[in-house]
This record gives sequence, C-alpha cells and structure tokens, in this order.
Amino acid sequence: MKNFLRLKELYKLKEVLRTHLVSKDRNESSADHTYSCLILTKYFLPLVKEEFPNINEQKVFDLILFHDVVEIEAGDNPKTNPKLSREEQTKKEFEGMKKLIEKIPEKMGEEYEKLFKEFEKQETIEAKFARAIDNFDSIIQAIGFKDNWIKFKITEQKMHDWHRVSIYNFKAMKKDYDEITKYLEKEGYFWKE
Repeated sequence: MKNFLRLKELYKLKEVLRTHLVSKDRNESSADHTYSCLILTKYFLPLVKEEFPNINEQKVFDLILFHDVVEIEAGDNPKTNPKLSREEQTKKEFEGMKKLIEKIPEKMGEEYEKLFKEFEKQETIEAKFARAIDNFDSIIQAIGFKDNWIKFKITEQKMHDWHRVSIYNFKAMKKDYDEITKYLEKEGYFWKE
C-alpha cells in the first residue's frame, strides 16, 4: 500500500493550474497539458522519425509524461505572466525535483531524475523534440481564446521568441507552425503595439 500512496503524489499534477483555458470558466491543469502533449507526440513522432530515424520513441513519451511533474512542487511559471526569472524558476524546479523524488516510489524517482535532467539540459534529440512539443501545445491550446492573446499582449514576435527556435529543429513541425502563425495573424490573435 505504501507504494500506491507514494504513487498518488504524482496525481497532484491534476491540481496545478496553468494560465491557459480549456473553457471559458476552467483553466487547464498541468495534467491536461501533459495529455495534450502526448497526443501531439503521437501525431508528430512518425513525421519526425522520417527526419531522425534513430529517435527513441519510448524515451520521447517518457520525457513528455514527466516533463512538468516538477510543477507539483514548483508550480507553473507561465511565459505570459512570469512570477520568477528563468534562473529563479530553474533553481526552484531543481529543488522541487529533489523533494518530489523523496515522495514517489524509489524506482520511479530514479527514472524521473534522469528524465528531468535530460529535458532541462536539451542535449539529446529526444529532449529537443519533447521541448518542441511542449511549446507547440501552448500555441494549440490558446487557439479559441483570442482575448488572452490581447490580455497578455502576445505579439507575433513574442510568440516566435518563446517557441520558434525549438519547433524549427524539426521540419515536420516547422511547416505546421508556419501555417498556424498565418492563421493566427489572419484571425487577429496577435496583439498590435
């Protein structure tokens, strides 16, 4: 029973709310975001595999599954309205990762620590793809909530600064990102200074 109680710690990701909406009266949880990232991974991975045939599919899914688990301890720090600098958030996340490892089943903790560090270092193709998916999902999730783009003063350039570098590492994703950017411009999503 002890392992199941420790496993239940990971369920707390459902309680971490993000700034993105899933409906007019409900914010997205970090668990919602992880699910959406898994769906995008399932969509893009076969396309990316054509460009990077040696990409480790299981590693990608594991990175996506665990990429935001640290928010259970560190909370979400949205790009649209950051409460902490990137350096402060990184420090808080490393401290949160250490706390979380002590609370979850030991074997999972060991795996989670490796995945967390790999995702943060961004040195492997799998980690880079997982980051691109994480960024792409934020854009997809925000479609349909034009008021938030204006509220947070998100210009086209700001969106590119946040997301384009990671997404442009993958030809299959670049094409769709460019298409979505045109749609957002045409539909008046971007805030004009």
